[in-house]
Amino acid sequence: MSLFPASYSKLSTYETCPDKAKYRYILNIQEEKGPAAQRGTDLHASAENYLLGNKTSVRKELTSIIPALRETKKNKPVIEHKIALTRGLEKVVDWKSDKAWFRLVLDAAYAVEQTLHIQEWKSGKMYDDHVDQRQLYAIGGLAQWPLVEGAVVTTHYIDLKNTVDVRVDRQRATLLTWHFNERLEAMERDQRFGPRPGIYCRWCPYSRYKGGPCRVG
Repeated sequence: MSLFPASYSKLSTYETCPDKAKYRYILNIQEEKGPAAQRGTDLHASAENYLLGNKTSVRKELTSIIPALRETKKNKPVIEHKIALTRGLEKVVDWKSDKAWFRLVLDAAYAVEQTLHIQEWKSGKMYDDHVDQRQLYAIGGLAQWPLVEGAVVTTHYIDLKNTVDVRVDRQRATLLTWHFNERLEAMERDQRFGPRPGIYCRWCPYSRYKGGPCRVG
């Protein structure tokens, strides 16, 4: 059993509960997509269509990020850009390569002078592990754009009307890479994927209380 090629979502789910990661990503037990998840998908599609020039307007929920969308569009970004990295998060390889160890998708990215700007849009709440996502995006972006000196990853929280960013230069990226490699290697070594019960079990779709296969939560 393996969660590789890994991703931010796989790592985040695994560190919450290895058993949940097993059900979702290894056994591929499908979860029912709720209204909130579908709304998030629709909002992403609206922003993407605007940036690609397919639409001249966006859904009303995106009003607060229109200035950011305009600035991004002006700089001719790549949209839904896929990056695959080798073991150790060192080199960029083809998305489908058998050497792909970690994968990520950037909502939008563009370089201005020596700085890479990565933009992402999120509906719903802000969570602590979003910091990990921003840092991993910076590592992937700096690997994909080797000539820039640093990256700024900005998360636009649509519903909260709030923006959070992280700035990562290459020296810091090296330290972050070491940190994430340790966590990813620990996930890779795990062959048991034991349950990790907690308060989140009550919302887990795999919980026995939700009719799922987990007998613990």
